[in-house]
Amino acid sequence: MPANAVLLSIFGFVGIVNLTQGIDWKAYVFTRAVALGSLCDVIGKSAPLKMHFKETLIIKKSYSGRLMLHSNPWNSSGSVTNII
Repeated sequence: MPANAVLLSIFGFVGIVNLTQGIDWKAYVFTRAVALGSLCDVIGKSAPLKMHFKETLIIKKSYSGRLMLHSNPWNSSGSVTNII
């Protein structure tokens, strides 16, 4: 549980810092890509990773869903966030 909370706060902080730096330096495309990646990590969306053998490996990083499920494993919103 503490590791998930630490990673959730790190990705949230990195997303905010990236947005402010990207606006200051006018690097809009790079800023959108990194901010979207940080946001997806915080929310818990899966990141598809293309492999050399034409199969897609789905990597799940659902830190917010795991935190919601820690106190109540039958929480429906935490379960849906963790699955999606």
